[in-house]
Amino acid sequence: MKTIAIIVDSHVGSTIPLCKALAKKGYKVDYYIIGVGTVRSPEGTDIEFCTSKIGVSIIPPSNYPKLNAYFSNSDVTLYSITLPRLFSKFRLVSRFMSLLRKIIMKSCAKKICQKSYAWINLVGRHNSVDLIPFLDICGNKCVLSLHEVFNHANPDFSKVPELISKLIDKRIDTVVHSIKSLKDILCYDGIDESYIHHINFGLFESFSIYNADNTLPLPNRYFLFFGRITPYKGLSLFVEAAKTISRKYPKIKYVIAGSGKDPVLYTLKNDDRFVILNRFITNEELAKLIRSSHAIVCPYTTMSQSGIPQTAYVFNKPIIASNLDGFREVISNKVNGLLFEVNSIEQLSKAMEDSLNPDIYTKLVNGVSDFQNQYPAYSWSCIAEQYINLK
Repeated sequence: MKTIAIIVDSHVGSTIPLCKALAKKGYKVDYYIIGVGTVRSPEGTDIEFCTSKIGVSIIPPSNYPKLNAYFSNSDVTLYSITLPRLFSKFRLVSRFMSLLRKIIMKSCAKKICQKSYAWINLVGRHNSVDLIPFLDICGNKCVLSLHEVFNHANPDFSKVPELISKLIDKRIDTVVHSIKSLKDILCYDGIDESYIHHINFGLFESFSIYNADNTLPLPNRYFLFFGRITPYKGLSLFVEAAKTISRKYPKIKYVIAGSGKDPVLYTLKNDDRFVILNRFITNEELAKLIRSSHAIVCPYTTMSQSGIPQTAYVFNKPIIASNLDGFREVISNKVNGLLFEVNSIEQLSKAMEDSLNPDIYTKLVNGVSDFQNQYPAYSWSCIAEQYINLK
């Protein structure tokens, strides 16, 4: 039996189902989570693990009983790669910790690469510098999966991130997860297109391990905006559209769930149309928030791809989203969701109101239910096969 390693710098929700799919195809999978000693319920999992040991530690199945049941006897073993924290208010200490972290990561990479893995999948984003030692040591045995290829807040393709520069130098097979990301990564000078591959990620199936049995109080009927709040996600558009809808549908509520800052939040403190959960949302809470919602709203102003549709679809909920490339790849307008022009409050309001029509809503829900049939390239079996064919 061939063994492979998947090493993740976040993006757990989109890789745990890949582990299961690869195991179904006869592979043994070792799954490594990079962190600082505490693994506390990454997205779509119930992993609870804490260690003071620096380096690689096995995570016993007893530390993730629900996820272990999801794996259903698949040959998957979980590990933690524990690194020291980087942050310090003292610059000299910060530099020392950064150097120490690099040394430890290099040592971990050497030990992991000495194992007889058929190939190693490294998962991160353009700034995941902790993955670089694996590219240096393991070289062509690696497949690098990038969920973001540039900084949305400050896009500048003239400055090549260290990780991107390394994959260019070493000609590493690199996977991106949307057509938009494929176009973006080719904007960097020196990229060899023959080493860049577009492979989707499927539904975040492991969220299904959570039922709705938690005490989070919620309105009877509401639209949901969730995820880390950042400027490009268009929260103010959602708020203005909600105010428009509420004139005609006063009983409908609007839930905003996620950590982060936005000036518009301070204007909603005493507005009973809105339920504000401006904090970290647990997996259990997120499962209940989505399952109990009417629809999910994503008024983004820019994006490469998003895991929100693949999370919401697990609970059979349609998406109302900006008409951006990344959303168009998984949302067919008026089939399994509704698309509106970017930055248009008027069109967003209309789309939200349209979703309240019972006939339209039923069609959307049925479209979501049929997603796997309509989008076979997003099945985990197909995705696993594409990864296997790379090596």
